[in-house]
Amino acid sequence: MSKELLNEFWVVEMEQASKFAKELQVKDEDIKFLDLRVKSWLNLALKKNIENELDRNFGTLYTLLDNVVVNLEKNSQKYLLNRLIKIKDIYQSCKLSSISVMDTNRMKISRYIEQLLSLITNYCFNEFIAILEYMIGTEVSPNSNLFEYIWGIEKKSRFFNNAESTLTSKALISLLALNSQRGYHHNIKDFKKIIKFTKQDNSDVIEYLSKYKVKNKQGCYLAINNILTGIEHEDSFELKSEIIIWLDNASGSSPKKAWLDKLASIENKIEKVDLLNITNWIISNKHLERERSTGWLDDVFKRFQKSAKWYLDGIS
Repeated sequence: MSKELLNEFWVVEMEQASKFAKELQVKDEDIKFLDLRVKSWLNLALKKNIENELDRNFGTLYTLLDNVVVNLEKNSQKYLLNRLIKIKDIYQSCKLSSISVMDTNRMKISRYIEQLLSLITNYCFNEFIAILEYMIGTEVSPNSNLFEYIWGIEKKSRFFNNAESTLTSKALISLLALNSQRGYHHNIKDFKKIIKFTKQDNSDVIEYLSKYKVKNKQGCYLAINNILTGIEHEDSFELKSEIIIWLDNASGSSPKKAWLDKLASIENKIEKVDLLNITNWIISNKHLERERSTGWLDDVFKRFQKSAKWYLDGIS
Protein backbone atom coordinates (compact mmCIF):
# COMPACT_ATOMS: atom_id res chain seq x y z
CA MET A 1 0.00 0.00 0.00
CA SER A 2 1.28 3.48 -0.80
CA LYS A 3 1.35 6.40 1.59
CA GLU A 4 -0.70 8.36 -0.95
CA LEU A 5 -3.48 5.76 -0.89
CA LEU A 6 -3.53 5.77 2.91
CA ASN A 7 -3.69 9.58 3.00
CA GLU A 8 -6.52 9.61 0.45
CA PHE A 9 -8.47 7.11 2.53
CA TRP A 10 -7.73 8.99 5.76
CA VAL A 11 -9.25 12.25 4.49
CA VAL A 12 -12.59 10.58 3.78
CA GLU A 13 -12.42 8.47 6.94
CA MET A 14 -11.83 11.47 9.18
CA GLU A 15 -14.77 13.35 7.70
CA GLN A 16 -17.01 10.46 8.69
CA ALA A 17 -15.26 9.91 12.03
CA SER A 18 -15.54 13.60 13.00
CA LYS A 19 -19.28 13.56 12.37
CA PHE A 20 -19.55 10.27 14.28
CA ALA A 21 -17.65 11.65 17.28
CA LYS A 22 -19.91 14.71 17.33
CA GLU A 23 -23.04 12.51 17.30
CA LEU A 24 -21.65 10.52 20.24
CA GLN A 25 -20.53 13.72 22.06
CA VAL A 26 -16.99 12.40 22.56
CA LYS A 27 -14.62 14.74 24.43
CA ASP A 28 -12.02 16.51 22.27
CA GLU A 29 -9.08 15.08 24.22
CA ASP A 30 -10.40 11.52 23.74
CA ILE A 31 -10.94 12.12 20.03
CA LYS A 32 -7.34 13.28 19.59
CA PHE A 33 -5.91 10.40 21.59
CA LEU A 34 -7.99 7.69 19.88
CA ASP A 35 -7.58 9.11 16.36
CA LEU A 36 -3.81 9.03 16.77
CA ARG A 37 -3.93 5.36 17.86
CA VAL A 38 -6.18 4.43 14.94
CA LYS A 39 -3.91 6.23 12.46
CA SER A 40 -0.89 4.43 13.94
CA TRP A 41 -2.58 1.06 13.35
CA LEU A 42 -3.28 1.96 9.75
CA ASN A 43 0.30 3.11 9.27
CA LEU A 44 1.45 -0.43 10.04
CA ALA A 45 0.05 -1.36 6.62
CA LEU A 46 2.89 0.67 5.12
CA LYS A 47 5.49 -1.58 6.74
CA LYS A 48 7.19 -4.38 4.92
CA ASN A 49 6.21 -7.90 5.88
CA ILE A 50 8.69 -8.36 8.71
CA GLU A 51 6.50 -10.34 11.05
CA ASN A 52 8.38 -9.85 14.32
CA GLU A 53 8.62 -6.09 13.81
CA LEU A 54 4.92 -5.83 12.89
CA ASP A 55 3.90 -7.86 15.91
CA ARG A 56 6.09 -5.76 18.20
CA ASN A 57 4.72 -2.46 16.86
CA PHE A 58 1.15 -3.70 16.96
CA GLY A 59 1.62 -5.04 20.48
CA THR A 60 2.87 -1.66 21.72
CA LEU A 61 -0.26 0.08 20.40
CA TYR A 62 -2.51 -2.68 21.69
CA THR A 63 -1.05 -2.52 25.21
CA LEU A 64 -1.28 1.29 25.30
CA LEU A 65 -4.99 1.21 24.49
CA ASP A 66 -5.63 -1.78 26.73
CA ASN A 67 -4.32 0.17 29.71
CA VAL A 68 -6.68 3.12 29.21
CA VAL A 69 -9.84 1.76 27.60
CA VAL A 70 -11.59 0.66 30.80
CA ASN A 71 -11.27 4.24 32.12
CA LEU A 72 -12.72 5.85 28.99
CA GLU A 73 -16.25 7.21 29.07
CA LYS A 74 -18.82 4.93 27.42
CA ASN A 75 -19.28 7.19 24.40
CA SER A 76 -15.50 7.19 23.83
CA GLN A 77 -15.50 3.37 24.06
CA LYS A 78 -18.27 3.29 21.45
CA TYR A 79 -16.28 5.61 19.22
CA LEU A 80 -13.15 3.44 19.42
CA LEU A 81 -15.11 0.20 19.01
CA ASN A 82 -16.69 1.25 15.72
CA ARG A 83 -13.49 2.77 14.37
CA LEU A 84 -11.83 -0.62 14.93
CA ILE A 85 -14.74 -2.54 13.39
CA LYS A 86 -14.30 -0.50 10.21
CA ILE A 87 -10.50 -0.92 10.20
CA LYS A 88 -10.84 -4.68 10.59
CA ASP A 89 -13.11 -4.79 7.55
CA ILE A 90 -10.65 -2.69 5.57
CA TYR A 91 -7.89 -5.14 6.44
CA GLN A 92 -10.09 -8.05 5.35
CA SER A 93 -10.93 -6.39 2.04
CA CYS A 94 -7.17 -5.94 1.36
CA LYS A 95 -7.99 -2.42 0.19
CA LEU A 96 -5.05 -0.91 2.04
CA SER A 97 -2.75 -3.88 2.57
CA SER A 98 -2.03 -7.46 1.64
CA ILE A 99 -3.37 -10.37 3.70
CA SER A 100 0.19 -11.49 4.47
CA VAL A 101 1.03 -8.14 6.08
CA MET A 102 -2.07 -7.60 8.21
CA ASP A 103 -3.69 -10.98 8.87
CA THR A 104 -2.14 -11.52 12.31
CA ASN A 105 -2.95 -8.00 13.43
CA ARG A 106 -6.52 -8.31 12.12
CA MET A 107 -7.03 -11.29 14.42
CA LYS A 108 -5.70 -9.29 17.36
CA ILE A 109 -8.08 -6.44 16.50
CA SER A 110 -10.93 -8.99 16.55
CA ARG A 111 -10.07 -9.90 20.15
CA TYR A 112 -9.91 -6.24 21.08
CA ILE A 113 -13.30 -5.60 19.46
CA GLU A 114 -14.80 -8.46 21.47
CA GLN A 115 -13.41 -6.93 24.66
CA LEU A 116 -14.98 -3.55 23.87
CA LEU A 117 -18.30 -5.18 22.95
CA SER A 118 -18.41 -6.81 26.38
CA LEU A 119 -17.80 -3.46 28.12
CA ILE A 120 -20.66 -1.66 26.35
CA THR A 121 -24.10 -2.86 27.41
CA ASN A 122 -26.52 -0.42 25.78
CA TYR A 123 -27.01 2.06 22.94
CA CYS A 124 -29.64 4.71 22.38
CA PHE A 125 -31.50 4.90 19.04
CA ASN A 126 -29.55 7.93 17.78
CA GLU A 127 -26.27 6.17 18.50
CA PHE A 128 -27.33 3.17 16.44
CA ILE A 129 -28.24 5.48 13.53
CA ALA A 130 -24.88 7.27 13.90
CA ILE A 131 -22.98 3.95 13.78
CA LEU A 132 -24.70 2.93 10.54
CA GLU A 133 -24.05 6.30 8.92
CA TYR A 134 -20.38 6.13 9.94
CA MET A 135 -20.04 2.67 8.33
CA ILE A 136 -21.45 3.75 4.93
CA GLY A 137 -18.85 3.26 2.20
CA THR A 138 -17.07 0.42 3.99
CA GLU A 139 -16.05 -2.27 1.53
CA VAL A 140 -17.80 -5.26 3.09
CA SER A 141 -15.55 -8.20 2.26
CA PRO A 142 -16.99 -11.70 1.59
CA ASN A 143 -15.73 -12.90 5.00
CA SER A 144 -16.71 -9.72 6.83
CA ASN A 145 -18.10 -9.76 10.37
CA LEU A 146 -19.49 -6.25 9.98
CA PHE A 147 -23.15 -7.27 9.99
CA GLU A 148 -22.65 -9.62 12.94
CA TYR A 149 -21.33 -6.68 14.95
CA ILE A 150 -24.18 -4.44 13.76
CA TRP A 151 -26.86 -6.97 14.72
CA GLY A 152 -25.24 -7.39 18.13
CA ILE A 153 -25.32 -3.63 18.69
CA GLU A 154 -28.93 -3.45 17.44
CA LYS A 155 -29.92 -6.13 19.95
CA LYS A 156 -28.43 -4.07 22.77
CA SER A 157 -30.31 -0.98 21.60
CA ARG A 158 -33.60 -2.85 20.91
CA PHE A 159 -33.85 -0.44 18.00
CA PHE A 160 -36.21 -2.32 15.69
CA ASN A 161 -38.43 -3.32 18.62
CA ASN A 162 -39.06 0.22 19.80
CA ALA A 163 -37.93 2.95 17.36
CA GLU A 164 -40.52 4.90 15.40
CA SER A 165 -40.91 4.35 11.68
CA THR A 166 -39.00 7.50 10.55
CA LEU A 167 -35.93 6.27 12.43
CA THR A 168 -36.30 2.65 11.30
CA SER A 169 -36.55 3.81 7.68
CA LYS A 170 -33.31 5.75 8.05
CA ALA A 171 -31.56 2.73 9.56
CA LEU A 172 -32.92 0.27 6.99
CA ILE A 173 -31.72 2.36 4.05
CA SER A 174 -28.24 2.57 5.61
CA LEU A 175 -28.22 -1.21 6.14
CA LEU A 176 -29.28 -1.80 2.53
CA ALA A 177 -26.52 0.53 1.32
CA LEU A 178 -23.96 -1.44 3.33
CA ASN A 179 -25.32 -4.75 2.02
CA SER A 180 -25.00 -3.51 -1.57
CA GLN A 181 -21.25 -3.00 -1.04
CA ARG A 182 -20.46 -6.67 -0.48
CA GLY A 183 -17.93 -8.03 -2.94
CA TYR A 184 -19.97 -11.22 -3.47
CA HIS A 185 -23.21 -12.55 -2.07
CA HIS A 186 -22.76 -16.17 -1.06
CA ASN A 187 -25.87 -15.88 1.07
CA ILE A 188 -28.57 -13.31 1.67
CA LYS A 189 -29.14 -13.82 5.39
CA ASP A 190 -28.53 -10.15 6.23
CA PHE A 191 -30.73 -8.93 3.38
CA LYS A 192 -33.52 -11.24 4.58
CA LYS A 193 -33.14 -9.85 8.10
CA ILE A 194 -33.38 -6.29 6.75
CA ILE A 195 -36.60 -6.99 4.84
CA LYS A 196 -38.08 -8.76 7.87
CA PHE A 197 -37.62 -5.50 9.79
CA THR A 198 -39.19 -3.51 6.92
CA LYS A 199 -42.90 -2.78 7.38
CA GLN A 200 -45.53 -1.49 4.99
CA ASP A 201 -45.30 2.00 6.54
CA ASN A 202 -41.57 2.23 5.68
CA SER A 203 -42.64 3.59 2.30
CA ASP A 204 -39.30 5.27 1.51
CA VAL A 205 -37.48 1.97 2.15
CA ILE A 206 -39.88 0.11 -0.15
CA GLU A 207 -39.29 2.76 -2.84
CA TYR A 208 -35.50 2.40 -2.32
CA LEU A 209 -35.80 -1.37 -2.71
CA SER A 210 -37.65 -1.03 -6.02
CA LYS A 211 -34.41 0.34 -7.53
CA TYR A 212 -32.03 -1.70 -5.38
CA LYS A 213 -28.77 -2.91 -6.93
CA VAL A 214 -25.74 -4.64 -5.46
CA LYS A 215 -22.09 -4.27 -6.38
CA ASN A 216 -21.73 -7.30 -8.64
CA LYS A 217 -25.35 -7.65 -9.86
CA GLN A 218 -25.69 -11.29 -8.77
CA GLY A 219 -28.55 -13.31 -10.20
CA CYS A 220 -30.30 -13.70 -6.85
CA TYR A 221 -30.66 -9.92 -6.55
CA LEU A 222 -31.94 -9.60 -10.11
CA ALA A 223 -34.57 -12.21 -9.20
CA ILE A 224 -35.40 -10.26 -6.03
CA ASN A 225 -35.83 -7.07 -8.04
CA ASN A 226 -38.21 -8.92 -10.38
CA ILE A 227 -40.28 -9.99 -7.36
CA LEU A 228 -40.30 -6.56 -5.71
CA THR A 229 -41.35 -4.73 -8.88
CA GLY A 230 -43.55 -7.37 -10.52
CA ILE A 231 -46.41 -7.86 -8.06
CA GLU A 232 -49.26 -5.44 -7.33
CA HIS A 233 -51.04 -6.49 -4.15
CA GLU A 234 -52.53 -4.91 -1.04
CA ASP A 235 -49.96 -5.07 1.77
CA SER A 236 -47.71 -6.41 -0.95
CA PHE A 237 -44.32 -5.82 0.65
CA GLU A 238 -44.87 -8.39 3.39
CA LEU A 239 -46.02 -10.85 0.74
CA LYS A 240 -42.99 -10.17 -1.45
CA SER A 241 -40.68 -10.67 1.55
CA GLU A 242 -42.43 -13.96 2.28
CA ILE A 243 -41.88 -15.11 -1.31
CA ILE A 244 -38.16 -14.25 -1.20
CA ILE A 245 -37.68 -16.15 2.06
CA TRP A 246 -39.68 -19.12 0.70
CA LEU A 247 -37.60 -19.27 -2.49
CA ASP A 248 -34.40 -19.32 -0.42
CA ASN A 249 -35.72 -22.10 1.81
CA ALA A 250 -35.18 -25.00 -0.62
CA SER A 251 -32.86 -27.67 0.76
CA GLY A 252 -32.37 -31.36 0.13
CA SER A 253 -33.72 -33.44 -2.75
CA SER A 254 -37.43 -32.86 -2.10
CA PRO A 255 -39.67 -30.24 -0.42
CA LYS A 256 -39.75 -30.29 3.37
CA LYS A 257 -42.76 -29.43 5.54
CA ALA A 258 -41.48 -25.92 6.33
CA TRP A 259 -41.13 -25.17 2.61
CA LEU A 260 -44.62 -26.55 1.87
CA ASP A 261 -46.15 -24.58 4.76
CA LYS A 262 -44.61 -21.36 3.47
CA LEU A 263 -45.92 -22.10 -0.02
CA ALA A 264 -49.43 -22.75 1.33
CA SER A 265 -49.37 -19.41 3.16
CA ILE A 266 -48.25 -17.60 -0.02
CA GLU A 267 -50.85 -19.33 -2.22
CA ASN A 268 -53.60 -18.02 0.09
CA LYS A 269 -52.48 -14.43 -0.58
CA ILE A 270 -51.41 -14.31 -4.24
CA GLU A 271 -52.94 -14.88 -7.64
CA LYS A 272 -51.67 -18.09 -9.22
CA VAL A 273 -50.62 -16.22 -12.36
CA ASP A 274 -48.29 -13.97 -10.30
CA LEU A 275 -46.54 -16.93 -8.69
CA LEU A 276 -46.26 -18.62 -12.09
CA ASN A 277 -44.67 -15.48 -13.55
CA ILE A 278 -42.09 -15.38 -10.75
CA THR A 279 -41.12 -19.05 -10.91
CA ASN A 280 -41.09 -19.18 -14.73
CA TRP A 281 -38.85 -16.09 -14.80
CA ILE A 282 -36.35 -17.83 -12.49
CA ILE A 283 -36.32 -21.03 -14.55
CA SER A 284 -35.99 -19.17 -17.86
CA ASN A 285 -32.99 -17.13 -16.64
CA LYS A 286 -30.64 -20.04 -16.01
CA HIS A 287 -27.66 -17.94 -17.11
CA LEU A 288 -27.92 -15.97 -13.84
CA GLU A 289 -26.82 -18.95 -11.75
CA ARG A 290 -23.17 -17.90 -12.17
CA GLU A 291 -21.69 -14.57 -11.16
CA ARG A 292 -20.65 -12.83 -14.37
CA SER A 293 -17.19 -11.45 -13.51
CA THR A 294 -15.87 -14.52 -11.66
CA GLY A 295 -17.94 -17.44 -12.91
CA TRP A 296 -18.68 -18.36 -9.30
CA LEU A 297 -21.89 -20.25 -8.65
CA ASP A 298 -24.64 -18.16 -7.07
CA ASP A 299 -25.84 -20.56 -4.37
CA VAL A 300 -28.83 -18.36 -3.56
CA PHE A 301 -30.08 -18.30 -7.14
CA LYS A 302 -29.63 -22.08 -7.27
CA ARG A 303 -31.94 -22.39 -4.27
CA PHE A 304 -34.40 -20.08 -5.99
CA GLN A 305 -34.26 -22.36 -9.04
CA LYS A 306 -34.89 -25.44 -6.91
CA SER A 307 -37.95 -23.84 -5.28
CA ALA A 308 -39.27 -22.69 -8.66
CA LYS A 309 -38.86 -26.17 -10.14
CA TRP A 310 -40.55 -27.85 -7.17
CA TYR A 311 -43.47 -25.46 -7.45
CA LEU A 312 -43.89 -25.90 -11.21
CA ASP A 313 -43.53 -29.68 -10.97
CA GLY A 314 -46.18 -29.70 -8.24
CA ILE A 315 -48.83 -27.96 -10.36
CA SER A 316 -48.07 -29.68 -13.67
